[in-house]
Amino acid sequence: MVVDTYRLGVDFGTSSTVASLLSADGRVRPLLFDSSPLLPSAVFVGPDGAPLTGADAERAGLGYASGLEPNPKRRIDDGTLWLGEREISVADLVSVVLRRVAEEAYRVTGGPPGSIVLTHPAAWGQTRLGVLTSAAERAGLGRVELIPEPVAAAAYFVRVLGHQLAGERCLVVYDLGAGTFDVSVVRPVGAGFEVVASAGLPDVGGLDLDAAVVAHARGLTGGASAAWAQLDWPQTLADQQARHALWRGAKAAKEQLSRHPATDLHVPLVNTGVRLTREEFEKLATPLLDRTSALTLSVLRTAGIAPEQVGGVLLVGGSSRIPLAATLLHRTLRIAPTALDTPELVVSEGSLHAVVAAATTVIEPPTEVLPPGPVAPRSPAGPPTQAVSPPTQPLSPSGPPHLYPADPTPVSGGQAAHGGPAPGSQTGHGAPPGHGGPPGHGAPPGHGAPPFAGPVSPVAGQGWASQPTPTHPTPAHPTPAHPATAHPGPAGPAGPGPAGPGSAGTPPAPGKAWWRKRTVLIGAVAAVVVLAIGATLVVILRDPWVEKPITGATSAGTLAKQKDALNAVAFSPDSTLLASAGDDEAIRFWDVEKRTETGLALTSFDYDVDAIVFDAEGKRLASISNYKPRVWDVENRRAASDPLDAEGTYIYLIRFSSDGESLYGVDTATTVRTWKATGDGAVVDQADRVSGTPTSVSLFSLSRDGSKLAAVNDGLRIYDVESRKQTAGVLKPEKDDYFNLDRLAFSPDGKILAAVNSYGNSIVLFDVASGRALGADLTGHTDRISALVFTADGKYLASAAADKTIRLWDVQGRKAIGSPLKGHSDAISGLTFSPDGKYLASCSDDKTIRLWELTRGD
Repeated sequence: MVVDTYRLGVDFGTSSTVASLLSADGRVRPLLFDSSPLLPSAVFVGPDGAPLTGADAERAGLGYASGLEPNPKRRIDDGTLWLGEREISVADLVSVVLRRVAEEAYRVTGGPPGSIVLTHPAAWGQTRLGVLTSAAERAGLGRVELIPEPVAAAAYFVRVLGHQLAGERCLVVYDLGAGTFDVSVVRPVGAGFEVVASAGLPDVGGLDLDAAVVAHARGLTGGASAAWAQLDWPQTLADQQARHALWRGAKAAKEQLSRHPATDLHVPLVNTGVRLTREEFEKLATPLLDRTSALTLSVLRTAGIAPEQVGGVLLVGGSSRIPLAATLLHRTLRIAPTALDTPELVVSEGSLHAVVAAATTVIEPPTEVLPPGPVAPRSPAGPPTQAVSPPTQPLSPSGPPHLYPADPTPVSGGQAAHGGPAPGSQTGHGAPPGHGGPPGHGAPPGHGAPPFAGPVSPVAGQGWASQPTPTHPTPAHPTPAHPATAHPGPAGPAGPGPAGPGSAGTPPAPGKAWWRKRTVLIGAVAAVVVLAIGATLVVILRDPWVEKPITGATSAGTLAKQKDALNAVAFSPDSTLLASAGDDEAIRFWDVEKRTETGLALTSFDYDVDAIVFDAEGKRLASISNYKPRVWDVENRRAASDPLDAEGTYIYLIRFSSDGESLYGVDTATTVRTWKATGDGAVVDQADRVSGTPTSVSLFSLSRDGSKLAAVNDGLRIYDVESRKQTAGVLKPEKDDYFNLDRLAFSPDGKILAAVNSYGNSIVLFDVASGRALGADLTGHTDRISALVFTADGKYLASAAADKTIRLWDVQGRKAIGSPLKGHSDAISGLTFSPDGKYLASCSDDKTIRLWELTRGD
């Protein structure tokens, strides 16, 4: 019997998927899968092509590991992958999970839902949302609404828990899931919610805590190397089952320590038990959880949110149940967080309270459903000929800002479904070694089922259908801004963002500046001339303004406004060309003197471009997009290398070598990799983590010559890259109790390090050799500082802030120069000086690039 129309809310997670039903009488209940509200998101495809998900997939994977993908959400960026002998699109992979939810909902209720809501991370862009909506279509879900996870959590906080967010108060959503950590600041706007800021850590989650438990057990049983080799690389079914039991046991031990002071973990094959106390576990977990608390504080500071503006802190995600997470967060923010018994259910239930047709966007299903067809088996010649492709037409933003209503509109039995997309963010990443099972590779589902024409069941052994790429209508409002415009990351002159690298975004040009080379040459010629006609010719032959001090800057024009926010700008070494990069997934080039765009743009990106840097000759340009570096031929506007292999890590900072032949990249573990600037993208050298640095740091910067590394994690430290050792103690300003410094920039000679203090609005200059602060802080900004950059000679420093101003500083005199530069209408994200000393360029979230001509005097 068909029941009254209901709503279905689905939280597709990295490790588990949760779904909730909202009935016509207003009651909400979780959908159960094998008597549990948590459906494992794992997908399995066997040799016969029949898909399985949930616990069934995990069990099947024990006997056929290559057919299992334990965490499909982590593969969202991969396009296609191999499961067993089949190549499958990620959209198909995700649709298997969504179809299982649809089948269970139909079985329980006896009919189709009036509407379906899918949640997603707050910073997912159009490409990822396109994969998610395509998966929903292929699963037969019909019309769906997309809601950001923190917006759903905020709706739960207000509508279910009954809390109020009055006035300008915001909610901090601390989401610690299995695969990632995300923090968002959400505020009420009208009847809905708006994501103010969002950031994430792709390498911190419950799986990483499980890995810490396994590493602890390994350390206590290190003599059993043969058994551990079998557990790490299982070759038999028995070994695979043992590995599965070990990781399930580690997860259970972690969860038990949330309730008890100690637990035991049995290590299969080693055939011994390991005792683990809560105190020992907290020592293992503290480095990881400290990073989540630090990022939360950093996001609030970056967004300009004062403590009195925080109306609540809500813990969501299964791993937030760990008591230490709440303790560290409370200690950092001095605000007691709201912890729940079932944090996994918050997002799915909250999504049902965040839906109103007027403010969401309908995603229509395809108008034509094609019959399923087989996928060609893998052959030695290459991938199958009928592989399913991911969507090629992502959602196109339009309309008002991303507002998501908090108060649900009742749905009657015959009402049409309504929906809406929005932004969200989790950065997929490969599972750390040993996470969750053997290295399985994703699996997909069937396609083409009509939207709830009845129970939807994939046909065993039928294989996967191949169908055209679906298209999507233009949304009624855009996806939210990329986190690069809303949250901090490892920083430097390049501005914010998870990939907004250290000083990589707008570094001073490597090597000596062009004008300095010219001056040296002319000076040498003049010295000869002096012997014949006198020293006055030296002055005549040299550029008369080079040696004069900077006294200020004046506006030199605004380049054509872009369609999206900008993240970075960089001058070519000869100062004639300016490159810009931003959220429009492109790098553009500008003629500095004509103030016009020149040549073709580099558009081979699927994500925002967060950092750019020229080589010493200006022939090549390196970029970071989606944490991956690549090198480009500037003259021919084409790729000069394949995407550079970062071996599964996330690169935040890049630098060319002085000869331009190599590119250096640094990840959050402070591992320095070297690639050939032209070639196949393979790593040619690697310097492992410098001695004494934490396993992951929140901020770092590399000196121009690559000899010094500055890293922030519970204090600022400087390391010698060659010896891999710390060169001084913790660098701490005299009047900054937190000393958790932000934004770093080395002077060109590497002797001075500029850093933004913990309060975000003043600059500290450190002597690198001694580690001491050089005089008083540089003060003047009234809001968080977002970018720092030195001139090529290191005598001057420029800073930009969220107060929409740029300030110039005399480094030696420790004083401000002239009046603040004003003109941008939004936060400034990037700064760079031209190597010839004539210009300063700035870019902003207001979508403009401004040129400032430096003025000089006696």
